[in-house]
Amino acid sequence: MKRLYQLEPILDIREYEGFGSVDDTASVRGTGRVTFDFLPDSIEDRNWQVPRLSKLWKPHPVTGKVRSWNDYPCLNLGIPAFSRRAVDALRDLLEPHGELLPLVSSVGEYYAFNVTTIADVLDHERSEIDWTGEGRILASTVKRFELLPNADCPPICHLVEFVTLVFVTDIFVERIAEHRLNGFNAIPVWPLAPGEDWWELEKARQRRREQKARQWRRKTGGKVDEPPLEPLE
Repeated sequence: MKRLYQLEPILDIREYEGFGSVDDTASVRGTGRVTFDFLPDSIEDRNWQVPRLSKLWKPHPVTGKVRSWNDYPCLNLGIPAFSRRAVDALRDLLEPHGELLPLVSSVGEYYAFNVTTIADVLDHERSEIDWTGEGRILASTVKRFELLPNADCPPICHLVEFVTLVFVTDIFVERIAEHRLNGFNAIPVWPLAPGEDWWELEKARQRRREQKARQWRRKTGGKVDEPPLEPLE
């Protein structure tokens, strides 16, 4: 592993709208919400686990103005969701570390992804971490990520300190670029040079994306049959 990224959908450009549940109350685990089904039942220490869903899951109807070229629209903002094209390109990286769960969509074949691998790689002494409550179990924010010596993350995972955030490594991002998959925002968080702030760098990228999208709308009239941004832009 050479680099670590926080993986997000593109949320700042309107053409990259994601999916929402038609009925988010259709929980398969009795949590009251499909969104909550992806969360651990409790977090009492750093050994928390993600619940398995595949044996309970039923194809889940979704809605939203998702474009057929969007390979990573996500579900209810925070749950990873991949197009069939993305699954075909990334399957060997995805399947060992989670569950592909079919969605019912009018725009194509898509899958929610339940990330079940949790990595304990963050160096608490050298990182800048704001903790949630006592016990130093979950972080609210990490201003600077520093990893333990010889740390090795799987291609896609949660970090112990974050229940909902998804992280990927360079091998995952390189595969996205190789197959020119759209809709992925891979935010570099490690390593950074001294004095660099990952969030300030990301805000600069957001401004560039917004400028590029405005130029694209003026040039094309905002037609939706092609993405306004290059992959990983």
